[in-house]
Amino acid sequence: MVENACLAAAIGYQMGLDEKEIVKGLGRLTAQKQRNQWLRLKGDRLILNDCYNSSPISLQAALDLIKENKETRTQVAVLGDMRELGDREVEEHKIIGERLSKEEYDLLITKGSLANITGQTFSELRNLGLRHWHTKENKEIINLLLEKVSEHSIVLIKGSRSLGLEEIAEQLIAFWGEQYE
Repeated sequence: MVENACLAAAIGYQMGLDEKEIVKGLGRLTAQKQRNQWLRLKGDRLILNDCYNSSPISLQAALDLIKENKETRTQVAVLGDMRELGDREVEEHKIIGERLSKEEYDLLITKGSLANITGQTFSELRNLGLRHWHTKENKEIINLLLEKVSEHSIVLIKGSRSLGLEEIAEQLIAFWGEQYE
């Protein structure tokens, strides 16, 4: 999204807009639902709802966003399969598991057989016991999050659209409520 904003600003500048007009225009932008959508929930919980689609590049970018915004928060990732990767699907899921094992994730929940590879890699390299849960049901993911996610946490929800992960964000909003500043 930042790259798109920079590109839009550059185009606006080339078209003769001044800085105030560009800033005003960029200020009207809103993130599309389920695409890098930040949700601030009560209890100082931050959710990055990015469950519209998932690819290695977009997942790495989402992990970067979590890292930049984590401060002293507990980090949780809910990851679904990255689809349509052909013969690289297993390797790409392992790469994500390796990255997560090196970062300070307190909990990883996966949905989908490919995402489970990410979780297994994470668990093998992290060797911290029950830090990874794998499930096929959104209801179970929601219950785990409600049980395990404390105040001052940051949660990434990311996976291919066909997994229906958007329901998770909706249920967390309904349970915890949005925090308005």
